[in-house]
Amino acid sequence: MVILIKESEGLVFDARKADGSPFTEEDYQASRRETTAERATAPTLFKICAEGDSWVNILWPLSGVQGYNQTFVDIIEEDGRFFINNIGWPGDTFESIVEKEQFRAPIQSGIFDFFILSGGGNDFLGGGSLVKFIKPFASVPASSDPKDYIDRARLTEIFAEVKRGYVSIIQKVSVWSPATEILLQGYDYAIPRPGGQWMGTPFASLGYSLSDPLPARIIHLVVDAFYELLDDVRQVRPRVHIMNNRNQLQGHWHDELHPDKVAATKVGSAYIDEMFRLRPVA
Repeated sequence: MVILIKESEGLVFDARKADGSPFTEEDYQASRRETTAERATAPTLFKICAEGDSWVNILWPLSGVQGYNQTFVDIIEEDGRFFINNIGWPGDTFESIVEKEQFRAPIQSGIFDFFILSGGGNDFLGGGSLVKFIKPFASVPASSDPKDYIDRARLTEIFAEVKRGYVSIIQKVSVWSPATEILLQGYDYAIPRPGGQWMGTPFASLGYSLSDPLPARIIHLVVDAFYELLDDVRQVRPRVHIMNNRNQLQGHWHDELHPDKVAATKVGSAYIDEMFRLRPVA
């Protein structure tokens, strides 16, 4: 039995066992191991290793009791044509993903057709990161240009660190399993909400009004800048592809940062289409 303690409106919870001890990544993977082993031997068209943050893994179906829906990776996994080894973990920073290198053993096995990587959002959108590069509203002379409210030097520093992580992972995956196609997950234009812990509250603390479109316009620029980063790292090695999810959610947000089931299904379908485009099946 696992208890998920909901701390806010969003996809943030503390997972604990019945005795109160933490339910860890190792526990989660152990709970999946038997089912994963059975699926690995079943006939499928493609094998996928998925690494990343809560866009990849929200502890479904354990989290279903708290009202959370599947991620796009869960949607793909429901399709019998795919086997997925999901090693993602909700809340993972990109630094953590790079350091733990949990993808090493799966990728070195050489069995995976695709490697899905979703990371960086907790470094520049969630986890209180906005206050690191968004200027206080009052510090900017009256301006309608969202660029003026971004500390470009600080955002560049953050993105440089994220970029180093992407390059490191891409190079390792390409060496360990040269035939594996790498799919880089891109985020949609997140929308700050009043009281939202990831964006709404940080913006409010900096003096912004959430009834003003300015915060959303700032996030729009930041997300576009992240795609520029992805385009740079895409060129590091062959077989690297960007999944562009901008304007995909269109009113189907579970919270400030994550898709509801309708949107997750749409994103999952886009991945399936891309995988069949890259590996046509007669």
